[in-house]
Amino acid sequence: MTTTKSKSLYPGKSINLIHLTLLITSLKNIIVWRYFDVFDGNYFRAPIFEIFLKIPHSLGIILLLLPLFCSPLLFFNNRLTSIPYILCSFSSIIALLTDFYGFHHDVLFASIIFLMVAYSYLKKDSSICFGPILGTTASIYLLTGISKISSSFIKGDVISEILSSPPFLGSSYFYPRFDLIFSSFLSQIAYLTIFVELLLCPILVILINKRTFFLRIILLIFHFALYYTGRGTVFNLLFPSILLVQIEYLNNFYSRLGYKQKNYKNNIFAFSIKVLYLMIFVYFIFLLVYAYKQKVFFN
Repeated sequence: MTTTKSKSLYPGKSINLIHLTLLITSLKNIIVWRYFDVFDGNYFRAPIFEIFLKIPHSLGIILLLLPLFCSPLLFFNNRLTSIPYILCSFSSIIALLTDFYGFHHDVLFASIIFLMVAYSYLKKDSSICFGPILGTTASIYLLTGISKISSSFIKGDVISEILSSPPFLGSSYFYPRFDLIFSSFLSQIAYLTIFVELLLCPILVILINKRTFFLRIILLIFHFALYYTGRGTVFNLLFPSILLVQIEYLNNFYSRLGYKQKNYKNNIFAFSIKVLYLMIFVYFIFLLVYAYKQKVFFN
């Protein structure tokens, strides 16, 4: 399997998924979260620090657009690749600090991960951030799993709400009422969700060097299903990308030791890569259509 240039230990096939997720994040910040308005003095804002209110509206727009303008650098696989990551992270964090009501946890999480990836490219050694990225991801899983241990979630109320929501794409043609189909199992699904999220922590950290292939594939299916609901889209693109990076990294590691990966596992991995590319493409089209309908760029 090929790896990226400059002695980077990020595998070449799966790291491109994180590159594309950065583009999705930058577009979603502008199109869905409407962060252009965060820097507009005509809107009410609740800044974390007052000084951020002094950022001119035009400068805020430029900050949000810069990651998109610099996106071709993502595929250079050298120090220049860090630039879009840094710009996306800092523009997102500045937007969050300028307006607390614009805070979204997936934006902050993505910003942290992107800064780690940027640091790796600056140092020309992705291995220095491989562990911290997995550790950060694992801690998110752990915290979200713990936060779900509540009576309202365990009863299945939240699960019912999620399952009853129309999918973000194609709901006018295909809108299965999963909340009705699984109405007798909502509590069981809630327990399973908590178990899966708590399980992710040891899989990513304790089992970091273990070939727990199918456990990671199960987690991919978990995220693919959540993606369909339209909830936490960046989460459900970035997390699978990180899992696939880990799978490919371990495949490369064990291949160098003389272990041969079984063909059916290679096929499952290749299929998962294609599915995630398709998910990114579909959401990209959705963002463009949404931007056109909402007249985000042109009033």
